[in-house]
Amino acid sequence: MKAQKTQQYILNKSLNVFIRKGYSQVTMTDIINECEVSRGGVYRYYPSIKEIFVALVQQMNSQRVNNGFKNFAEYLENEKKDLLNIRDTV
Repeated sequence: MKAQKTQQYILNKSLNVFIRKGYSQVTMTDIINECEVSRGGVYRYYPSIKEIFVALVQQMNSQRVNNGFKNFAEYLENEKKDLLNIRDTV
C-alpha cells in the first residue's frame, strides 16, 4: 500500500511539473526536486520521464473510462425509471 501511495505522490507532483514546464523541458531532476524524495525513491518506480508520462496518461485514460461507465450506468438507471413510469401510467 505504501508503494502505491508513493507512486501516486510522484505522479501527482510530476503532473505539476509537466503542466508548468511542458513535457520537452522536464528533467528527472525537476521531478525529484518537486517530489522532495530521494533520487533513488523516484527511479525505483519510474526510471525515465517517458515512464512517468505514460503512467500519467494511462491513469487519466482509466479515470475517463471509469467516469464514462458511471455516466452510462446513471443514464441506464434514468431510462429504467422513465420506462417504469410509462408502464405505470398505461
